Amino acid sequence: KGTALIKGNSYFSSRSTVRAAVQNVSPGTMTIEDGTIESTGYYGIQNAGELTLGKLDGTLHGDPHVTGQTYGLFLTGSGAHATYYDGVISGAKISNGSKAISDETKVTPASGYDMNHITQTLEEQEYDVVSLVNSVLVTFHPNNGTVSEAERRVPVGTTIGKLPNAYRSGYIFNGWFTVPTNGTQVYATD
Repeated sequence: KGTALIKGNSYFSSRSTVRAAVQNVSPGTMTIEDGTIESTGYYGIQNAGELTLGKLDGTLHGDPHVTGQTYGLFLTGSGAHATYYDGVISGAKISNGSKAISDETKVTPASGYDMNHITQTLEEQEYDVVSLVNSVLVTFHPNNGTVSEAERRVPVGTTIGKLPNAYRSGYIFNGWFTVPTNGTQVYATD
């Protein structure tokens, strides 16, 4: 139940088929500021406590990279939680459905960011890769009507995509605008 800090240009590697490269098996506190954690046979990190990735004492420091052959980050036990501020987490997508993070409901991304999934192929093995992307919250106000989607987070630099329809009895929906009166119309390609 202690405290561990991994910082700087640290490098942890494991080829074990039963152990993670880094384990926080007691419900302690672990901060990974920077460095590389790689397991070619199991999890990159096994965490049962409180884990912070990419931030130390309220300040962003590094860009940690965590890779596991099954899960990059395996969160185990009811008390396991991770706060994700920076870095890349990857885990092999193999026949049992493994991925970068075992349970994303136990992960809190940094405020204003979303976890972005991509598939990456390395040495003929597919990896599920999760990183953080800066995003903005778009809110849809239906002007006393109803709308199927009240808000959506959109990664910065991408288009908003298909917009929801609004309905209000006795009115025709003309589209979405930046403000209720004299606003600029917003399109899916914006």
